[in-house]
Amino acid sequence: PAIAKEEKPAPELFDQWLACLKFVTGWNDQSSYTADQIRDSLRDHLSEEGIDHALSIAHLTATVVPLLLDLRRIDAAVVKNLKVEVLRSLKVVQVSILRIVTYELVREMDAREEVKLQRRQNKLNGKKNCTAEPARLGSNKKVYLAADIGSL
Repeated sequence: PAIAKEEKPAPELFDQWLACLKFVTGWNDQSSYTADQIRDSLRDHLSEEGIDHALSIAHLTATVVPLLLDLRRIDAAVVKNLKVEVLRSLKVVQVSILRIVTYELVREMDAREEVKLQRRQNKLNGKKNCTAEPARLGSNKKVYLAADIGSL
């Protein structure tokens, strides 16, 4: 019989945050990259940071890669919600924290709206008692890094 390889426990959320902050803070946002380029670079970075837990890497790439692909919209949301004098006083790492948290919250909000629209569309199409699985928020659309921010 094959011996099941036990995976190490997930790294502490703080360590995951720190690795992501280092990556996002050091990212060249003036250039354009593909999702694969960002994903490969992030995986290399996580490996260098000692994060090799498969599920954690999946969660982190599901957050950081789309964040960096949608950075202009996220930065606009950050700027929209802060006063100019506050923005000017922020350190680069603080901006990175705001980018990550804002991205996760915007992604979750967009996903919830999508679920509402899908449910509304099902009702309009007469699929009220449909046997298909009801619309739900996918796990890749929920906050991960910001889910337990109080524990940091």
